[in-house]
Amino acid sequence: MKPVDKVREVLKLDREMEDLAKLLIAEQSLLMFGRGCNSATALEGYLIVKEVILMRGEGILAGEMTHCRLVLVDESLPIVVILYLVWN
Repeated sequence: MKPVDKVREVLKLDREMEDLAKLLIAEQSLLMFGRGCNSATALEGYLIVKEVILMRGEGILAGEMTHCRLVLVDESLPIVVILYLVWN
């Protein structure tokens, strides 16, 4: 797939991302995590959320989701998992 085709695929998700943003804007906290090469994206993504809309929460590496981090989680906490696959 050419890079221009990949950009077109991402732009098709624009409406879905807008709908997701509308759901999350009313929330007080957010947990965002990723694993491996996705962890840096999750950390940076949370920093952007924190700076733009001043939402508290955490961006963490999935491997660090231990018992002490689980205390943050309840049924009302939005959790965003950054996941993309790299095909060889």
